[in-house]
Amino acid sequence: MTHPAAVIQLLAGRLVATLLLSLGGLVAAAAAVPEETSILYLRHCADCHDVIGRGDGPAAGVLSPRPRGFTTGRYKFRSTPSGSLPSVEDVSRVIREGLPGTSMPGSENLLSPESVRRLALFVLRVAPPDAVRRPPMFIGPAPEDSQDAGERGAGLYRSVGCVACHDEDGEAGGERPARESLPQPPGRRS
Repeated sequence: MTHPAAVIQLLAGRLVATLLLSLGGLVAAAAAVPEETSILYLRHCADCHDVIGRGDGPAAGVLSPRPRGFTTGRYKFRSTPSGSLPSVEDVSRVIREGLPGTSMPGSENLLSPESVRRLALFVLRVAPPDAVRRPPMFIGPAPEDSQDAGERGAGLYRSVGCVACHDEDGEAGGERPARESLPQPPGRRS
């Protein structure tokens, strides 16, 4: 006789696959997701991010900031150029470590490295098919910690206008300028 929990897991995985298949644009993602990844996603992610990754799961309305929607292909935390998808390692890091100051918990003590990687691959699969994929940028080693480096950093912080939102000490405060008026990184299109 089959264990009831196994039946529920099997049905849950098939439910996710059916939902994904019914949404046309995510057919490729559904076909490429093993059943155990679907179950992992349902168990650990769907309450906040929704069963298909739109960021509007049942718990999303009470979370601040709201959960990331994966289906847009827009990400905040990545090592890749602006406007491109994050790397698998970027997404894995967020799943493992969480995001302090948000409702995104870390799962390092909860999920195996392989489970984290499978979830990261799933998250990236639900991005739009035309989402830009680029390799991570190499920024170089961190500069030596010195008074001169600190003074240069503080000068840059003031000169590009960070103090308008974050005050001199780096804490939130000040007036919030319109997003369009913030300095744009080189190569970024508004």
